[in-house]
Amino acid sequence: MPIAPNRAYTEVCCRIGSLLHVSGASARRQVEIRAAREGVRDQSGRQAMAEAMLAELQTAGADRVASTALERALEETDDSLANES
Repeated sequence: MPIAPNRAYTEVCCRIGSLLHVSGASARRQVEIRAAREGVRDQSGRQAMAEAMLAELQTAGADRVASTALERALEETDDSLANES
């Protein structure tokens, strides 16, 4: 059974999800993907990254960032599909 995540980390991820209009689990995956890209492996580092992402969303405005994030995700999906071919 996996270790239960830190409550504060879960709350931050759920707030990110709320701003992006996605589930908390999806937001957590986005945080973990960004953390992996930047080489952050520890829980405190991921929580700090999630808090920074939340602050970025709150500052920039969720609608603009959500559409940008969606466009980026679609581009990455297109790129990964092109690389598989």
